[in-house]
Amino acid sequence: MEEHKLRYMKVFLSRTNINLDDFISVMMGIEKRARNSYSEKNDLNVDKVLKILIIDSFIILEAMIGELGIDPVDMGVATL
Repeated sequence: MEEHKLRYMKVFLSRTNINLDDFISVMMGIEKRARNSYSEKNDLNVDKVLKILIIDSFIILEAMIGELGIDPVDMGVATL
């Protein structure tokens, strides 16, 4: 499953030309808020939470693009 997630990430990054470091910076800014949105308390360290957020974000974005035919450039996603 993890290799599929990483493939989604690579496809999205190549399609949009988004710099992974920029995406990580954005996610670092929302990590605490995202962590607090979970109903159960978790003791994951910041790096683990960021990895989950980043990889899952790419899956969600790719699913939206595939299902809805959304162009990430038109959405403004490609301009982080």
